[in-house]
Amino acid sequence: MGFYIASNVLWIAGALNKGFRLIALWSLFIFYSGIGAGRILSIVLDGMPDSIFIMYLIAEILGSAIAFRLIQGTQKSD
Repeated sequence: MGFYIASNVLWIAGALNKGFRLIALWSLFIFYSGIGAGRILSIVLDGMPDSIFIMYLIAEILGSAIAFRLIQGTQKSD
């Protein structure tokens, strides 16, 4: 639970402070990618879950894609 709270604090700090932005985006990308990869592995090993978990997977893939796109934009502007 502490990891999730600390991650959220970092992400909020990145949204509010430009100095934390890049590390917060990388953290967000790694978090969403890891959760999504784990969910895909679970689908491969255990079969199809309920539809709500598929929607979570879609949200995780979109979240990691958006974070990566923002990382690219942040690095170009620096």
